[in-house]
Amino acid sequence: HRFIWEKKNLMHMNLKCDPEERMMLRDPLKAVIPGWHMNNEHWNTLVLDDSDLGGDIKRMIDVSYGLGIDKLSN
Repeated sequence: HRFIWEKKNLMHMNLKCDPEERMMLRDPLKAVIPGWHMNNEHWNTLVLDDSDLGGDIKRMIDVSYGLGIDKLSN
């Protein structure tokens, strides 16, 4: 699986997400789409375009990292 890649001159990043939060991110943010080649219930793809995501990017990365670490410790 690729977690960071370039497509059509835009960087894309797959981030693990809480299943209950995934739609809350996808609906208002056009740069957040269902996870490309991943389980769409647990992953989002973030398209790094000119969208103003403010602090959402850092928070999404932190959540993804935390979910990954939790999985490793189980």
